[in-house]
Parts: sequence; structure tokens; C-alpha cells
Amino acid sequence: MDTSWVEDFNSILDENRKIHLPTGETLKMSDNMCVLFETCSVKNITPATVSRCGLIFADLKELSNPKQIFN
Repeated sequence: MDTSWVEDFNSILDENRKIHLPTGETLKMSDNMCVLFETCSVKNITPATVSRCGLIFADLKELSNPKQIFN
């Protein structure tokens, strides 16, 4: 994940649960909404961001290849 990209989502991950769009619009997430990030690595993410998230690790060998399913 790109550090600058994911840091923009910190306002969603904190108690404000708001995202600020480039247009200036602000969207508030409801209590029953969540955000799911999928990445191959968390090496560029700050500890502050990681501490706000739940992490699930899945080894690539255990996952199916979506390209094989649709070909």
C-alpha cells in the first residue's frame, strides 16, 4: 500500500469516521459500515494506521488464483 494513499483514510479509521473527498465533500460512514483494504504488504504503512485496523493474513499458497477461475 502506498503510504500517502492510506494515510488519507485515517479520518475514516478514527472516531470521526469521515472521509474527505478531493471535491471538498465530506462523507460520514454509518455505524454499520466498514472498510476493507487488501494489500500484498504492510511494510510502508505507519504503526498508527496498523493499530487502527484488524489484520488478517492469508498465505498466497492458500488462496486460489482468480485468473484461473475465469479463464
